Amino acid sequence: MKLLSKLTLTIVAVSLFTFGVVLYVTWISNIKALETQVKEKIGAMAVNIMDKIDRDLAERMHNLETISTDPIIMSRDSTPRDITERLLEFRNIYKRYISLSFFDLDRVRIADTSGLHLGVKQVMTKYWEDVLQDKLSIASDIRVAEELNNPTIYFASLVKDKNSRPFGAVISRMSVAAVYDIIGRNNSTVHMGECLRINLLNKDGLIIYSNNNRKGILREKFPGWEEENNNIIKEKVNFKIGTPPGEEEMIMAFCHEQGYLDFEGNGWTLCIYIPTRIVFAPIVALKNTWLLILFPGIILIFILSSIISIKLSRPLNRLKDAVVMLGNGKVDTRVEIKSRDEIGELSKAFNQMADDISRTTVSKTYVDNILTSMINTLIVLNPDATIRTVNQAALLLLKYEEQELVGHTIHLIIKKEEASFKKPEIEKLFQKGSIAGVEITYQAKNGEKYPMLVSASVMNDKDEKNRGIVITAQDITERKEAEEKLRKTSRTLGMIHACNTLLTRTGDERLLLEGVCNCIVEQTGYRLVWVGLAEQDEVKTIRPVIRAGYEEDYNYAAKPSWAEDGHGSDPAGAAIRTGRPCIIDSVAAVPDSAPWIKERAINGYGSLIGLPLMDGETTFGVLIICATEPRAFDAEEVELLSEMANDLGYGIVALRTQRKHQEAEEKLTYQAYHDSLTGLPNRAMIMESLTFALARAKRFSGSVAILFIDLDDFKLINDIQGHEAGDELLCHVAERLRGSIRETDMVARQGGDEFIVLLTSHDINGLWTVKRFEEETADVARRIINMIKIPFQIKGQESYIGASIGISLFPDNAKDAHTLMQQADSAMYHAKKNGKGGYRFYSIELSERAHKRHSLTTRLHRAIEQQEFVLFYQPFVELTSGQMVGAEALIRWQEKKGRLIPPADFLPVAEDTGLIIPISDWVLMEVCRQIRAWQDKGLELKVAVNFSVRQFWQGDIVSKVLDAVNKFGIRHDALELEITESMLSLDPVHTETVLRQFSDHGLSISLDDFGTGYSSLNRLKRFPIDKLKIDKSFVDGIPGKENDTAIVTAITQLAHNLGLQALAEGIETFEQWRFLHDLGCRYGQGYHFSRPVPAKEFEAMLERDQCWTLEHLL
Repeated sequence: MKLLSKLTLTIVAVSLFTFGVVLYVTWISNIKALETQVKEKIGAMAVNIMDKIDRDLAERMHNLETISTDPIIMSRDSTPRDITERLLEFRNIYKRYISLSFFDLDRVRIADTSGLHLGVKQVMTKYWEDVLQDKLSIASDIRVAEELNNPTIYFASLVKDKNSRPFGAVISRMSVAAVYDIIGRNNSTVHMGECLRINLLNKDGLIIYSNNNRKGILREKFPGWEEENNNIIKEKVNFKIGTPPGEEEMIMAFCHEQGYLDFEGNGWTLCIYIPTRIVFAPIVALKNTWLLILFPGIILIFILSSIISIKLSRPLNRLKDAVVMLGNGKVDTRVEIKSRDEIGELSKAFNQMADDISRTTVSKTYVDNILTSMINTLIVLNPDATIRTVNQAALLLLKYEEQELVGHTIHLIIKKEEASFKKPEIEKLFQKGSIAGVEITYQAKNGEKYPMLVSASVMNDKDEKNRGIVITAQDITERKEAEEKLRKTSRTLGMIHACNTLLTRTGDERLLLEGVCNCIVEQTGYRLVWVGLAEQDEVKTIRPVIRAGYEEDYNYAAKPSWAEDGHGSDPAGAAIRTGRPCIIDSVAAVPDSAPWIKERAINGYGSLIGLPLMDGETTFGVLIICATEPRAFDAEEVELLSEMANDLGYGIVALRTQRKHQEAEEKLTYQAYHDSLTGLPNRAMIMESLTFALARAKRFSGSVAILFIDLDDFKLINDIQGHEAGDELLCHVAERLRGSIRETDMVARQGGDEFIVLLTSHDINGLWTVKRFEEETADVARRIINMIKIPFQIKGQESYIGASIGISLFPDNAKDAHTLMQQADSAMYHAKKNGKGGYRFYSIELSERAHKRHSLTTRLHRAIEQQEFVLFYQPFVELTSGQMVGAEALIRWQEKKGRLIPPADFLPVAEDTGLIIPISDWVLMEVCRQIRAWQDKGLELKVAVNFSVRQFWQGDIVSKVLDAVNKFGIRHDALELEITESMLSLDPVHTETVLRQFSDHGLSISLDDFGTGYSSLNRLKRFPIDKLKIDKSFVDGIPGKENDTAIVTAITQLAHNLGLQALAEGIETFEQWRFLHDLGCRYGQGYHFSRPVPAKEFEAMLERDQCWTLEHLL
């Protein structure tokens, strides 16, 4: 990029950055200021409205207190008529009341100004409870009045006689419209347009007032109220910027009710919010204006920066052109730039430099110096071969002084032996007058010899008479060394080529190393080559694996090591430690103290090199090459040998990787056909074996049997003792199964707790053999079942399980492997369904049942996804009073077609498939939701929910139940948990821990179907059980059957003695009710009182305070 472009871009970038920062700071400050103004305005409005509401409610409470202290109202002698007339007078005084009523302490209406029926008993409500607690006066939350069917606020004040004894209460009703008027009047004074939203919320988040949605009053919760109520700090006014569900982003002000004087308030919250889109609209408009100004500004800045850049770059371009001309030889080039800045100074310096260059000349001395300072040697001889003249280069090379050579014969430098050897070239010199490119050896004063490339010319006078000889020679020592180096390099490259051939053609690591070592010795002539591998033992041994050369049978006196001590100081150890080549140029120069040096010197090694064998960044071995001569390894050969060692290391790693891949493929093949936990063949392998066995059986008229084995109660052990115990149990089962079959048969693991056994027949001679094979198959099934029944030792304790087996036969049942497997699975399921611990052969009837079960399972999945379940409620009745005291939640499945499916038809399948978990979770959440709905309507009762075995042992059941209770905000004593006796015996310690956690949190626990299981009295005494439910099977036989009567009597007395409640299930006749009542059983349920009914019907029973008559019992 040219200087002009750089200057322009720099100016534009700095300008744009500065302008952008200013715009951003202005934008942020304006937004903050406007946001603060809006918050102050709507916050002041919220405080003003809430204060006026509190003052108005406090005034009405004070008025009611005045009425309750009126002498006529306080007099016990006043008649209902007197009280009614006095209340009408007050009604005319305080016209904002809808009505005034007087109730006695039994909540019976005595007098009323609105003509409501007298003598009617008032439902117990929160404000009634406060009145009965002797509070002077109270105000209720907004609720829908039964008589008016519109939102109403109730005020109540306790009435005391002259002796200060309470005997009644004055109740007034005020329409919530008065509160709406307060909000409306204040809203009209704030000019923010129709965009301002105002909501008044009660403490539960229900919308009491909304200026844009009157239909949702007391029916809709404020969106996100639970999260909002938890996050907002309970100060007088809180602000928040957020996005309510279904809305755009808002600025919200929350003002919480503070009360006034002795009126504490009802926990109301006033929420005022306005869209940020409206608030920040002026700022957005201002931003758009700024953007319109920005684009012309950018164009202006670009134009100005371009002008400035052009003015700066023009003189620099002139200087550049002048430099180019001067470089091309135009020494008269000058530059005239009239400026006083740095560019002007630069032009003056250029002109001065051009002047200096133009004054430069070449002299004779310069040429003489060139001849004197020749690099090549120059010797001039007399005709008699004595030396006349030598140049400085010859003196420096030969280490002589000039006087030591002049006058002496040339044989002082060129020995006679060398001259005799070069006699043909000397004769050629005199014949032709010159020679060139002749190699001759010069000997220096110190005896060193230098190979020289000589050119010589004979000097003749005009008479062709010899006047001397001029000899110029070039020292070619470096060239000779380069030639020797090239020879060695060529030799090394040949060796590398041979080694690379071995790398590509050898598939065995040892053969590869052996071939490479032999190749190095044969191609290079080195004396010894060996390869060692680095061991990872404590002493870090180097293990020699291959040797080649003159000492192939040589054994080290000092074992090679790559440790950092003295034994690891040789080239092999150093190369492994550092990962770099290690060279000993002269073995003789190494101190004798080194442990390894003696054996090297004894064998005549002059130098050696250690080359690391690498796998990435890791050194796994070393290649050692020993030479007889010192300094045998120059830098280039070291580089080539290192490259060869790297290729060798790569080749070894590749061979090892290939071997690992082969092993991995073999392992994958094994894993593909075997179970990783038990080592048994898996489904894939047994399917292949079954297919082969069927083909062989078809060919030779043989028989095949498939035994599909499922472990009974394995999932419970897996859940209770953990997955490690379950895995250990599966391994023990696999060992027993191996011992239960012949070597010619096969046992495989299907997956989970399912196993498959494949049996084949040996003697194939017709029907008798087929029948015998079926009997042998049954024997194997019985043997497997008996072996599985033997207790297993798992983690130091005995564990008991069983096995259910389904059997399918070829050719009786199916002709292909897939169908045989399906039939065996179906038979296993029916064996398990018939009581577990048995076996069953497949039949057509089983297939039809399996299809029905599969269809039901599919429909159950869909029912869970589409929430097709509903809850029915059957009341618990106090047998003495006939009053409802609770209910049991019972699930029903209502398909989309409208058909209602009872639980007995689908819950067993849900248990087997694990679908009982999501179904049970839904029941728990739905019961808590329904309790919350009834509590909101003032309907209080306890609801029992059943726990399945899987649900009880699945995860942290305590946290799951408490999360559901807390989510809907119901009281803990409103939920009762029903468990079965089988849960108590699986893991008593864990069960007791869980039940005590439930009890500590106030949850009731009842033991369902008591008497049908195997609960010990010791466990019953330890566990925190609140109620025993007598099973219907015993209740059905009372009072006629002695055994049932004795059992029911014993359970009832046991409950009384242990301080527990007793509840009888399945009461269907009046006689059963009366017998249980006389026996002392306190509670009951059954069709005699009510069938399980939907929630709406049950709610109607609660509202009319359903009670069953006791006349026949009294």
